Amino acid sequence: MKFSDLQRGDLFCFPSGEDTYKKIGDTLAMPLCSRMNHVADVRVETEVIGIEPSAYSRDREENMPDFEGLTWELQCLMAEMGE
Repeated sequence: MKFSDLQRGDLFCFPSGEDTYKKIGDTLAMPLCSRMNHVADVRVETEVIGIEPSAYSRDREENMPDFEGLTWELQCLMAEMGE
């Protein structure tokens, strides 16, 4: 399925990702996880996987580790230990 096949308000995820997004415009999507506060710019031909609203679980989204944040914290700790 392509991003252009979705209607506004439809939930989807990218084939390579775990996070769930909501289509909010012709080329815009918003992540549903509250720790992700950006708006994604998505090309209309991008492949996506549609998700039924009843299959969406905020608990699963919220409990996913924030790997970028954890990596940054680890780098800071390592830098402090190296001084």
